[in-house]
Amino acid sequence: MALAMAKTNNVEQKSLLLESTEFLKKARQSEETLSNFALDNAVYLRAGRRFHEYFGESPDQVHPFNLLAKPIYIKKTPVPVKPVMVCRTSTSITMKLPFYKPLTEYKAWRTISTVALYGKPSGSGVAVSLNNTDYPGTGEKKAPGGVVNVTGLIPNERYVFAAGGYTPEAHCVNGIGETSNEILTLLPLSLHQLYGYLAEIAFKLGHYQIARQAAEALCQQFLIMNEFSYPLLDTSANPLLAFRLDKNYFSRISMVEAKQLAEAFLILAKVSKLVRNEVQRRADHCELQVEKQKVDMKIANFLSLALEISTYLNRPSLTKRVVSELYNHLVPYFAMKMRPQILLQVLLKCHESLRLVPAELIDSNTRRILGCLSY
Repeated sequence: MALAMAKTNNVEQKSLLLESTEFLKKARQSEETLSNFALDNAVYLRAGRRFHEYFGESPDQVHPFNLLAKPIYIKKTPVPVKPVMVCRTSTSITMKLPFYKPLTEYKAWRTISTVALYGKPSGSGVAVSLNNTDYPGTGEKKAPGGVVNVTGLIPNERYVFAAGGYTPEAHCVNGIGETSNEILTLLPLSLHQLYGYLAEIAFKLGHYQIARQAAEALCQQFLIMNEFSYPLLDTSANPLLAFRLDKNYFSRISMVEAKQLAEAFLILAKVSKLVRNEVQRRADHCELQVEKQKVDMKIANFLSLALEISTYLNRPSLTKRVVSELYNHLVPYFAMKMRPQILLQVLLKCHESLRLVPAELIDSNTRRILGCLSY
C-alpha cells in the first residue's frame, strides 16, 4: 500500500491497493485459523508456560498439568503428534513439544527420553524432515512436553514444524512426526493499524470504494448493536444510536491503534457521502424524507464514535476535525421545526469535547463552531 503513494498512474494505484486488500484478508483468515487452533489446544497452551525452563519445573511437578505427562493418559501413536504453537513474534515462534508414546513392536523403543523440534518454511513442496535444523532452536533435544523458541525467522512468512522422539540411546523412533498447521510470523504492524493505513492511503488517493471497504473491515470489529429504542421512527433504534463501541475489545488495543480506529470512523463517514451503497441509493430515490435522514443519522453515528475515541485519547487536533465534520453534517437539521432532543445530546457532546481543547489550539473555525454550539 505504501508503493501506491509513489505511483502517479491511477490504474497502478488501484491495483496495488486491491492487492493490499486481498493480502490483509488472507492475513485475517490466518489469524482466525490460529485462534481456533489455540482454543482447541487451550490445555496444552496453559501447560506450556509451566513447562518452560524459566520456572525450573518439569511436567510431573505441576498439578493438574502433570497428568499430561503420565503414560496412562498419553495416547499411543505411530509418530509424534503435531507440536502446538504457544506464542510468536515477527522473527520467532515458540512451540510446545508433544508427549509421545510410540506404537511399536520393539520394547527398547517404547521409552522416549527426549523430543526434538524440526521446522522449515511452508510451501516448498517438501515435508518436514530430520534435516530441517537451519533455525536456532530446531534439532535441540528436550524433555517431552517442553517448550522450544525458534528464532531467526522472517516476518510475514509461513512455517511448519514437526517433532521427533528419541530413546535414551539417541535413536529416532519411527522417524519424523505429524506436520503442524502453517504458522504465519507476525506482521510488522497489527492488522488494525494496517487496515487503518490502507483506508487512509486509499482515501487520500481518491479510491473511495477501497477506502470504504478497509474502514468498514476495521470499524465492524469494534461495533455492537445498541439496546436503546426510539419510537418516533419505524425502526427499532434510531440510526444515530444504532451502534456503540465494544468497550471490552476496545480496552485491549494500544493508543496508536485506537487513534487509527478513530481515523477509520472519520474516513468511513466521509466516504459514505461519496460512495453510495444499495440502501443509500434507495433512499436517494425515495420520496419519504425520513429515509434520507436515516442515512444521515447513521453517518452521524460513525462521527460520534470517532469523537468519543478522540476525546478519550486526548487528541485535540483529531477532536477538532471530528467536531467540524459532525457539526457541518448536522447543519441542515438545525432549520427543522421539530428539533429532536437526541440532536441536542450530540451537540452537547461536541461542545464538551471542544472545551477540552487547549486555548492555544483554538483556531477561527473551531471558535466559530464553539460559538454556534454555545448559542
